[in-house]
Amino acid sequence: MTKDFLVLIAAAASVSFPITYFLLQKWLQNFAYRIELSLLPFVIGTLITTSVIMDSILFKIMKTARTNPVEALRYE
Repeated sequence: MTKDFLVLIAAAASVSFPITYFLLQKWLQNFAYRIELSLLPFVIGTLITTSVIMDSILFKIMKTARTNPVEALRYE
């Protein structure tokens, strides 16, 4: 289950990194004082997103694992 989400995160990151980098470079050209963009903010953002998604998946898995199967079968 987590592998599917990791593949989606990797696909989204590979599409969004170049687009965001290009747009930020274009936007930063209008300023008198410029900074150099590094890869670090992109990686940190992806790691934060991945950790939030993995925590959500873990919470859902733990909730499902704790449920009593008899309760689920009772409503079937």
